[in-house]
Amino acid sequence: MDLSALRNVSEERVCAALGVPAAVVGFGTGLEPTKVGAMMRELVGLAWSACLVPTQRIIAGQVAHALLPEFEGNPERYAVDFDRSRVSALREDEDLRAARWNSEVQAGYVMVSEARRAFGLPVEKEHEVFLRPLNVVENGRRPAIAKTAPTLAVVKPAARRAWRHRG
Repeated sequence: MDLSALRNVSEERVCAALGVPAAVVGFGTGLEPTKVGAMMRELVGLAWSACLVPTQRIIAGQVAHALLPEFEGNPERYAVDFDRSRVSALREDEDLRAARWNSEVQAGYVMVSEARRAFGLPVEKEHEVFLRPLNVVENGRRPAIAKTAPTLAVVKPAARRAWRHRG
């Protein structure tokens, strides 16, 4: 007689009521289909966004409504919220972020300077350019390309028709 399914029912109900994936809590129910690594990171992020953040908003609202007037004369000038800036599950993975910015620069729809600013790198005047693949031609015109041309052309935002090749 297999009674393991009976134990899982209560675990599933508790997690469903809270909005937390069972694997995050460590219940056996959630660990069966879950693999360690990326799937677990996704489940922890889901627990934060589906359960913890909404619960924190409710608590912050109650504190702002009930307690803040007790301590402040003008409670409407203040807001109560939780500091989630150091919660790694809510932050974008740095590798994914770098890959996203790199693809946006390579595609040519953000400037190199914008990507550098996003990562806190110093920005110089020469970074205020778009990178465009050489096979993309503006207004149907094709620039003169040497036999040893690079794969990317630099297009200045002010004078987009002037092509400068890096070599």
